[in-house]
Amino acid sequence: MNEEEFAKEFYLCRGYNCCESVLLSFKESNILSVPDEILCSFSGFFRGIIGSGCICGVVIAGCFLIGFKFGKDRQEVERRTKAFFDRFKGKFGSVCCRVLTKNYKENFYSKDRKNYCAEIISQMTLELKEILK
Repeated sequence: MNEEEFAKEFYLCRGYNCCESVLLSFKESNILSVPDEILCSFSGFFRGIIGSGCICGVVIAGCFLIGFKFGKDRQEVERRTKAFFDRFKGKFGSVCCRVLTKNYKENFYSKDRKNYCAEIISQMTLELKEILK
């Protein structure tokens, strides 16, 4: 399985939130070795940070993984994070969970919304894989 497939599986089948799913997909595929203790700290990044509807957890995961890999090279982190952010916003029009899922406001826990978010997770995991090279 590739990272995008892992991410979708973690999200749709294993009960992880969007942020955790992206992080776990890179760990599972051995691209980055993120310690379990750090992965656990991302459990609150669901539905735009504990249900507030703010920033999408996929964006949070991307920013974290870029910083985790490129560390103290601020210019590299800034360049790659901007690229990830711009690609996300370019594809989906917003990085805000509330905006991204506005069509599912009345049925947020529906299978349709979950599948919609799984596609965002999958597409952006692929983008992130390219940015992390």
